[in-house]
Amino acid sequence: MENTGVFASTEEIEFLTKKATIARNTPAFGLSSEQVLSGKDFASMAHMNASQACHKIALNHGLPEVDGWYGIDLKTGEFLKFRRRLL
Repeated sequence: MENTGVFASTEEIEFLTKKATIARNTPAFGLSSEQVLSGKDFASMAHMNASQACHKIALNHGLPEVDGWYGIDLKTGEFLKFRRRLL
């Protein structure tokens, strides 16, 4: 994780906080066991939706595309860079 020094607006923080709350409160179940095992259950989709929204907003702030993704510290509003881990 790396600090970027780039910060979201108050409105963006509120938007991403709502997305994170939805993701955090969504139960991990799907319509079939195959969905749950493949990561396409409701909770995984909610987390992916929140992550993608945060990454897109970070790019809109002029941050470059990275081999990984951007997250956010919701307390400070700073975007954080996460690198993709190689196994």
